[in-house]
Formats: sequence, C-alpha cells, structure tokens
Amino acid sequence: MDYPLEGLRGAEYNPRKISNEQLQKLWESIRRFGVVKPIICKTDGLIVAGHQRTKALRANGVNTAPVYVLPGDTTQADEIKFNQLHNGTDVDHPDANAWIREPLKLGWQHVTKMDANWTCGMQVIRTNIAALILKFGPWGACVATLDGEVIHCTQYAMACIQLNQPLLVYGVPTERKAEYKEFLGDQYGRFSYDNLERKTYIQTLAQLNRIRDVPGTLPRESGLYRDAVEPWLKENPKARGFDFGSGKGDYAGKLRREGYNMMDLELFRRVQGQNAIDTVWVNRAINQLCMALKKMGRFDFVVCDSVFNSVDCPEAEFAVATMLGALCKVGGRIFYSGRTLKSVHAALKSGNYKTKNGSAQQLYFLDEEGYSGIFRNGEWFYQKFHTQEQCEHLGTYMGIEAPEAKMGSGTWRCTGIKTHDVPFEDIERAIRYEFELDWPEGKKINRSEDVLAAFRPFFAEAAAGT
Repeated sequence: MDYPLEGLRGAEYNPRKISNEQLQKLWESIRRFGVVKPIICKTDGLIVAGHQRTKALRANGVNTAPVYVLPGDTTQADEIKFNQLHNGTDVDHPDANAWIREPLKLGWQHVTKMDANWTCGMQVIRTNIAALILKFGPWGACVATLDGEVIHCTQYAMACIQLNQPLLVYGVPTERKAEYKEFLGDQYGRFSYDNLERKTYIQTLAQLNRIRDVPGTLPRESGLYRDAVEPWLKENPKARGFDFGSGKGDYAGKLRREGYNMMDLELFRRVQGQNAIDTVWVNRAINQLCMALKKMGRFDFVVCDSVFNSVDCPEAEFAVATMLGALCKVGGRIFYSGRTLKSVHAALKSGNYKTKNGSAQQLYFLDEEGYSGIFRNGEWFYQKFHTQEQCEHLGTYMGIEAPEAKMGSGTWRCTGIKTHDVPFEDIERAIRYEFELDWPEGKKINRSEDVLAAFRPFFAEAAAGT
C-alpha cells in the first residue's frame, strides 16, 4: 500500500477548498491513524480524488501513501464524479448499521461478508458509487473496528458488498472507536466551485418543456403560474405583465393566446429543436421591451419562474432579482420561484433511487452558498437551492418589504408588492451584468446601453421628485 507520491498532480477541476487550520487537523488525523482510504489517480499521475490528503502528506515530508490507480481510460466526467463521490462517501447514514461478519486484524485487509440495513437512506449515493465500481473496480475502502462495526465510508462498503466485490477494510482498535470517529467524521475542506469555469449560456439546459402545443398535455406544469400568477390574473385581467427568464416561453405564450397583455424575455432562448441560441428572437424581444417601457412604462406584474435555481453565482442572483424590481412599477406585484434546499437533503437521505415520477434522483454536492456543480456534456452546469430566509431576502433586491414565501417539498414560490425602487446604481449594475452576458463563440448580448436608455427616464423623474 506504499505508492510513491512523486509525479502525482492535482486536477484543475477539484471543487474542494481547505483552510490552513483544516489542513493541520487533517495532518493530525493522518499522523495518528495513517491514510485510511486510498488516493485515486489515473495511470498518468492525475489525482482524481484525495487532493487534500496528498497536500497534507507532502507538506509534512511523507512521500508514499495508499493509492488506487484506475485501470483503463477515464472520461473527464468519470474523474469529476470520482472526485465528488469520494468526498461524498465521508457522509454516513446513522441508520446504516453496517457490521463486518468475519475476523478482522489491524490495518488493511479484504473481506466479503457484511450485514447492514440495506434499505437505509442515501440510496442515490450508493447507486452512483456502484456505477463507478462496476466500471473501474473496487476503488475505495472503509474503516471498521476489530469487532466489526463499520465507522467510516459505510456507503462505499454497502455498494461494494452488494456488487459481490471484495471490500478493502482498514481495521482499528475497538477501544479507540470514539477517537477515530471524531477525526474521520470531520469535514476536511468544503465544496467550492469558485475556480471552475462558468458559461452562463450553458444554463439554457435547464429550460423545461412547460406547456407544448399538444391538447391536454402539461409535461412540467409550473406551480408558480398555476397557484399564484393565474389566480391573481383572473382578478386583475387588465394588468400588463412581463416574464423575465421565460425559458421556452410556454406560459407567456399561453397567456397571450388567452387575451392577457403579457410580454417575455429569455436571453438564452434556443432555436426550436436545437441547442443554438436564437439571437434574432432575443434581440427582437429586447427591442420590444425597450419600446414598451418608453411607450407604456413599467409593468403591473413581473414573473420569474424557476430562474433562481439556475443562477450560477451570487452576482447573477443579484442581477436577476434586481431586474425584476426594475421591470415592475411601484405598487405592482412580483412572482418568483426556485428549488428548496431541503429537497437536496431529503433526496440524499432517501432510501429510494427513483423519484415519484420514476426518474433517477440527481446527486448534488453543495457549497456553502447552496450551489451545486454538475458536469454535463463536457460543461459545468450549476444549480442553486434556497432556504426560506434566502427566498425572502431576494425581495430586498426587488424593492419588496414583506415577500410571502411558500415552501414546498421540492420547490418554493414567493410573491410580494413592490413598495419602492432600489438605487439606480444597483439597477445599472444588474442591467450591465444581464445584457452583456456571453453567448457562444466569443459573442456577447451587447444590449446594456439600449436597456439602460429605456430605464433612465423613470429614475430621472424619481430624482426630481415627480
């Protein structure tokens, strides 16, 4: 189990940050107990998982460690999944109750017999681990006391045994269980996607088929529209509305067909049936927005459906929220929605791999701000999950004093009356962000000056006290 660390190198995409204090504590754990699960690398020396342990070992003059070299070729998607899952295996379910059912000795050994609560939560973790074991062999390890209790990396152990693969176990003294659990249960570092590339137009992959032109078909009905916007519109049928970030425009189109005064804008609207952005449509929609603002003023109500779960950074979140307030007149109503943070925790704890509609559970690894990075089709795609406090805080960027949030099991919706305008400096910042976003092939939207020109008169009047 002594593999030379010389020549191993870290991956640029490693989404884990560690402070100097945490690095010192990690080294203390290694100094006391050794490296209890292998570093994973490719045949060319690229570290796929175990960056922080490698850093701690090298910083303290250690030149060898247990290393699992992945057989065969790996895709970058494989490598990233290894990296995230390797960190995720540190999270153990309290009801796993896993016990090795054969004699153990101190240190490394392979076993094949284990009992566990096979129906406990974190099934989505085990399923993803199992897929990598099937492709690359038994790449991990667990820690167990000499009396057989698995105290670390239980999810990996369960996946390995369920696949009838030999399980690598690091045996530790039973009487030191509490000491081992204290150190091994700590989180050495945290997920951070700050150093990863962001191509905001990739977020177009989140656009849902809300309502297609097929009678009686509602593939992914919008709870925000169904439960909040449409009931309000029945009481306010003459209201002028705007849907910002309208995706494929299904609901805005539906309301127009029903006779409502509804406009919409999606800065990454795709050509139907393609992944290419329909730049002609976007520019025409921006022209129509600017003309409407100049002729008729701002809107009676503004909708932003399931956009906040697809923002890729805090500045994008600020810009979207501020734009909603800018578009809405004082006294108008704003409707917005997203996904709940508790839905991620619920999916992780679940004993089911499938969702209620039969699709596979998505596995998310969150940073401190509720963002998760997903590597898909060669690109990083981001999702943001909110608490109720965060949902309501978004209203402060819009000029809403008392937003009303309704938190569901998977999604949230919020609505409120805009009571005041935020400073124009904030609105200008938001417009310059949103309307100068990148498009593919080095292009930009490049419409911020036009949009600013349409908004400035409203704030010139406010400044003059009229």
